[in-house]
Amino acid sequence: MVAGVALTAPLSAGASEVNWYRCNTHTHTGAPGPEVKTPPEEAAEWYREHGYNCIFITDHENQQSPERITDVGPINASVGKPGEFLVISGQEVGQWINESAYRGATRHLHVNALGVEKGVVPLGYPKGASPDVTPSQAYLRNFAEIRKAGGIPQVNHPNLVRSVEPKHLLPLDGPYLMEIWNAIPGNDNMGGVDETGRRHLSTEELWDVLLTAGRTVYGTATDDTHNYTDFDDPKAFTPGRAWVMVRAKELTRISILDSLRTGEFYATTGIVLDAYNVTHEKIALRIRDTSVAHAGVTSVLYSTRFIGRSGEVLATVHGASPEYKFRGDEAYVRAVVTDSSLRRAWTQPVFRKREGSSGPRAEGE
Repeated sequence: MVAGVALTAPLSAGASEVNWYRCNTHTHTGAPGPEVKTPPEEAAEWYREHGYNCIFITDHENQQSPERITDVGPINASVGKPGEFLVISGQEVGQWINESAYRGATRHLHVNALGVEKGVVPLGYPKGASPDVTPSQAYLRNFAEIRKAGGIPQVNHPNLVRSVEPKHLLPLDGPYLMEIWNAIPGNDNMGGVDETGRRHLSTEELWDVLLTAGRTVYGTATDDTHNYTDFDDPKAFTPGRAWVMVRAKELTRISILDSLRTGEFYATTGIVLDAYNVTHEKIALRIRDTSVAHAGVTSVLYSTRFIGRSGEVLATVHGASPEYKFRGDEAYVRAVVTDSSLRRAWTQPVFRKREGSSGPRAEGE
């Protein structure tokens, strides 16, 4: 099984035991209103025709009936194919808080409800929650409602107008998902320093804060697609930029949700892993070489950073077959692969020693 949970069955087990599915967990369509012009069937067809195996339709609240979500039954009947392409229901819970002291006066605290079949109405809908509601309270309430509906929470674009701070997420119990790479322009995944000199965490740094505090959070990369036509516009929210590769028994709603819930996937903007082994001794990856050789020289280079507590870089390994041998004192280890075209892939954390936590351990711990 995958590194985040139980490590007795490595990901590179025999082909008959492993199924990898390319999925997008953040997809918008024109079903609920005018924000997106493309109908759900056409949106799903784009993903099917471009090599995806599953998508979650995560439209915002239906303006006429916020508890009603986009019905995926007709979409699957139209473009789905058993074992090859599946559309799963969901919703983006468009929570925000009106906070006059905050820059822009509105904190965006959106959460995807993956797998739900009934909508979760945000606090204060449609005007937003009052300033008396803290971000943590809003997240706690919406997480509870999503889980009650049988869904998986995914914290969306935490760096959108720098709305989310570590203190807002630390009270939340895992496991849950968080977008560490939201591919639409303007979501500030990399963080940085603003005009006042204040430094803002990248989404990866935020992830490490939560992992270091003992939270079980799995990182996703998503499209957050809103536009299926204007591919020449660099500002358009077009599809195909980021996704997750899910290891599941079969391409069904239950199986995909089970794998996401237990961290059996990795996130990527284009890098593919042919193998990912985790034992009590080491992590070993094999990266698929997608380069074209020119005069016998491989054109794409790969570098993998193995990252631990507080974002410490434990090792940097170059090449397509990186390994990391555990020292024995790590709380967790995760890998980030970057190639010379700046494509990335993120594995889920391998949890080692967690004081006071009943979280998963590597085999042999």
